Formats: sequence, C-alpha cells, structure tokens
Amino acid sequence: MTIGSTIRQLRQEQDITQEQLAEALGITSRAVSQWECDRTTPDISQLPALANFFDVTF
Repeated sequence: MTIGSTIRQLRQEQDITQEQLAEALGITSRAVSQWECDRTTPDISQLPALANFFDVTF
C-alpha cells in the first residue's frame, strides 16, 4: 500500500473530501489529488499534520 492510497483510504473512511483535507492542511486540493494518484508525495514536514488530522501514526 502506498502513502497515496493510505491517505485516500483514511480520507474516504472519514467521509472527507479532498477539498476539506486540503483546507485543514493549508494546501491545495490539487496537491491532495496528486498524492492520492501517487504522482507526488507529501513533504516530510507535512506528515505530522496528516497523522494528527487522521489520528494515526505514519
């Protein structure tokens, strides 16, 4: 499982849109889409915010 597919799964389990996740993280929804399609990955500095948002550890 890739980080992109993990982000997508966590987001969908919580019924959150890409736009809502992007807004919570202060990024664009396009960035979230790129992550979920495995075109790019989150910057390492964004991982703590993602983990906190989803209440998981990475």
